[in-house]
Amino acid sequence: MTTWRNCKTCETKRPIEDFYKHSQYKDGRMSWCKFCHSDKVKAKYNPLVRKARKLKYNYGITLDEYNSKLKEQDNLCAICKSDKPGGNGDFYVDHNHTTDQVRGLLCHWCNFMIGQCKEDPEILSAGIDYLKKWSQS
Repeated sequence: MTTWRNCKTCETKRPIEDFYKHSQYKDGRMSWCKFCHSDKVKAKYNPLVRKARKLKYNYGITLDEYNSKLKEQDNLCAICKSDKPGGNGDFYVDHNHTTDQVRGLLCHWCNFMIGQCKEDPEILSAGIDYLKKWSQS
């Protein structure tokens, strides 16, 4: 005789064999069916889902807000206007580390430059002056 139970996720009545064994549950079976479990695992490792989760956790923005910002910038780096993000393959979210305000999306090298000058406009300006001095020679 087959034992039946309801899946807590899809709320479908299924045979007990459709639920993975798990020793921490009262009856030794998970509360969601194998099909729903598979969907959860696929969603968890979906690159877009992971990216959305990372954007929300690190910068407080949604994937839609990221894409909207990228569209505003014509899919280019906010500083050098390159269409090649470099690095991890996505443009980096540039933000103020004090206020956490998102400023724009940068390519790998522009993001690196901002970080190396410690987000200090005076250091960056001194670097510009230095380059101008030596490019005239």
